[in-house]
Amino acid sequence: MGAVNEHEDVLERLRAVGPGDQSGRDTFGRYRYQVRLAVHFWLQTLIPDGPKVVLLEHQEDLTLVYNGHARMCQAKSRDLGRSAWSLSVVSRPGGGLDSLGRAFQQTQQVPGTFELLLEGRAVSKQPTQAFFANPAQCPAETNAAVAKSLGVPPADVEPFLQRLRVRSGQPSRTSIDDKNLMLLMHLIPSCTLPIARTTYVRLLAIAEAEQEGTSSTTSEQLLELVNFDQAPHQMGLASARLLSELPGEVVLPQAWGELMARPSMSDLERKLRLAGASYNTIQKAIELRAVGDLRLRTVRAGPQSDMEYADTVVDAALWLAEAIATPYKSDAMVGDKVFAELLKAHGSLGSADPDDRFGDVTELVGVVCQVSDECRFPWRMP
Repeated sequence: MGAVNEHEDVLERLRAVGPGDQSGRDTFGRYRYQVRLAVHFWLQTLIPDGPKVVLLEHQEDLTLVYNGHARMCQAKSRDLGRSAWSLSVVSRPGGGLDSLGRAFQQTQQVPGTFELLLEGRAVSKQPTQAFFANPAQCPAETNAAVAKSLGVPPADVEPFLQRLRVRSGQPSRTSIDDKNLMLLMHLIPSCTLPIARTTYVRLLAIAEAEQEGTSSTTSEQLLELVNFDQAPHQMGLASARLLSELPGEVVLPQAWGELMARPSMSDLERKLRLAGASYNTIQKAIELRAVGDLRLRTVRAGPQSDMEYADTVVDAALWLAEAIATPYKSDAMVGDKVFAELLKAHGSLGSADPDDRFGDVTELVGVVCQVSDECRFPWRMP
């Protein structure tokens, strides 16, 4: 079987063992973090080294199917203020290892790994640090303690530990939405934030329906799902379905690292997008940033007094920009409105440059854009 179709073989094996314990479907609130993680991985199905299919509540919270192997993932969130993850926490009932152990017993014939995805950080003390880094290489006493917590003999836990992965530092519940929105806007460079948000909500709804087992399909699609042998690609969340939901032209990266490191979006553009700015506003801001940066460099190239004057202008322009932006902080299109107000603020911004060293207001707006690119002005005030 060729590499292109190997993920279908993995899906076939997963179908054969069935979906496993379904009691987790009863309460949606508990699984909102898992749904957001599912969309996070679903977006990665568009890259060659990403998963081919994302399954929800199939033996585990998330099952990521690749060519020839699968990642069975138990996702655990952590309440704010709680201590960091430790071996004792994940080993207790409901801590995650017990669920993965049950999944291993049911699906160990499927090639792949069994992974604990932990929101937030883990403690740096032993034995947690060693176990999280490489469960298969831990001392015998640690393995024995894990085996005891799982209720199995130490010899029986070793094959499980060989395939266990513990990945702390997963996106937090407070940050994962922004991360997913930025991924969307990386994939669709022309997409504005309002459209990205609408699209993201739609993707969440689809993932939620998959989790609850109530995804809406046509009768033809339902027939294909029933006849799984003829249409394994219809199971779960795959790239074809994602592409049909995305607006605009998608720019496909060749690898995950390329997507995350794509240099085409500056910090200024990223902040403006998150502030709901239009394409025209963003392009104008980028142009003015270049003008403002050049003027700042020119002024700072003089004696020490000129450098101090430039710093004073920057601080004053930033203060005025924050004052202009504050009334609009709850506005969906705050980026457009604040940029327009800055361009009209001849008198206010002009007072920041008493020696008239920065020409006109556009250069001072460019200074604000440069400050934003340095992560000092978010456009949407907190």
